[in-house]
Amino acid sequence: MIRITHEKKPQYGRQSQTSLFILNFGRVLHLSSLIFIIVFISGCVTLPRGAGLNHATPVDNTIEKKVWLSKVEIMDPSVKNKSTIEDSLTLKVLKYLQEGRYFYDPNLLPGKVGAEDLVLRFEFDRYHQQRAPHPAYFPAAILTATFYIWFDGPIYNDSSNLSGKLTVESSSGSIITEVSSQLNEHHGVSFWSPEYVLPSGIEARTSIINDLLTKASADIRQKGR
Repeated sequence: MIRITHEKKPQYGRQSQTSLFILNFGRVLHLSSLIFIIVFISGCVTLPRGAGLNHATPVDNTIEKKVWLSKVEIMDPSVKNKSTIEDSLTLKVLKYLQEGRYFYDPNLLPGKVGAEDLVLRFEFDRYHQQRAPHPAYFPAAILTATFYIWFDGPIYNDSSNLSGKLTVESSSGSIITEVSSQLNEHHGVSFWSPEYVLPSGIEARTSIINDLLTKASADIRQKGR
């Protein structure tokens, strides 16, 4: 007589399931901790001092004056390679002027400035952009078992602290108008953001350049120049 025996599968009780959950959660906690340490060590950094600007939106009422752009000056002592950034930013501002059509026929100094032409001088006394870990990242990543990261939760907090002025002069050197602008903003950067790998601060720079040009052109129109 042949007896057939069936192998019994191990039954996992509530205690085993709890142990498995704790084990998996521990692994997630360990992984999240490693990610946080990497972010914390590499995150508190000064962003590369870029000069790029977004494309300008053309204005409706162009000032019919030929303008000359002087080299942009950065007075912030914390900026390294200042001359290189100034040269690059000058060219970017010239392109922004041409695209935005704030003035008729923007040109770059040196050049022959006509009697009715205007000269634009940009100067920045603060030009600082920084990256730090987002305060919500670590607790949220742990509590959600890293779903916070994969579902576009911010990991970094990028901040910009910019301050500058724009002086508009006549061909003789007299000041027609002088306006200033300050910008202090911060925004979260998620794992899926294009700024996660390539931080730029381009939005902040574009905003302050646009604000200076908008204020100066409005003042010139009001004075009837």
